[in-house]
Amino acid sequence: MALIKSAYRKRQSVIQSDLDNFLDYEIGMLTTVIVGSTHSYMFEGHMVTPRGYSNKYTPEGEVLEGQQPARSLNIEGALHLRDEQGGQ
Repeated sequence: MALIKSAYRKRQSVIQSDLDNFLDYEIGMLTTVIVGSTHSYMFEGHMVTPRGYSNKYTPEGEVLEGQQPARSLNIEGALHLRDEQGGQ
């Protein structure tokens, strides 16, 4: 997990910890707590948590048996419907 204090401010600090020890650090109103998973890892100073795509696709990008390819959440004609409803 990561504790980010004063994110994007001059006094920003980032602490990497685990669930057993994170309470050893000061956590205040300007602290963001990010909890990863057992698959999280550090890469070039960034905490990365894979989203499970390796369980869905082959390295070549083909969909594995029993899985469905990603679908867009956009509905065809949604912009037209929004305009008819007064921009809602």
